[in-house]
Amino acid sequence: MSNALLPKNSTKLEKAFDEQTQRIDALPVTFARLVDADTCPLSFLPWLAWSRRVEYWDAQWPESKKRDVIKGARAFNAQRGTKSTLTQAMKNIGLGHSLLAWHELSPKGTPYTFTVKITSGRVSVQQQQEIYTALDSVKSARDQFSVDASVVTTANFFVAGTCRTGNTTYLSTPNA
Repeated sequence: MSNALLPKNSTKLEKAFDEQTQRIDALPVTFARLVDADTCPLSFLPWLAWSRRVEYWDAQWPESKKRDVIKGARAFNAQRGTKSTLTQAMKNIGLGHSLLAWHELSPKGTPYTFTVKITSGRVSVQQQQEIYTALDSVKSARDQFSVDASVVTTANFFVAGTCRTGNTTYLSTPNA
């Protein structure tokens, strides 16, 4: 607090705040680097994505894809709820698909609904959950959707049987 501009009657809270904020210039990363998707350190990318309203984020994505998603966030959010954003969300997951709006179906479907048909084969239960999460985060509030996919899951089940053998003997008492 050697260069503090606080008055002598400052509260403990004000002094503590002043002491904490004096360490900002000691951060190893400048603010300009933190808000730029190209220069932001990898460990800070999730926070930058959050600040840009990236609704669907996967920590397993490669670094280049993370940076591209952040860069495209502004344009993406400007068109949120449109067919192009739904298609982009599916591309981010990496599954082949076709998207059909209610008016493109024959016969026409219920207004404000759409169907996503997965064309890249079978999907796992985890991928199906990713589809629902991604589409739910970008669709408009009035839209309802269904996913047409073959889901693969694995399970173990066991069949057991038992056999009992023996003779049945009935005992009776003589009538007296």
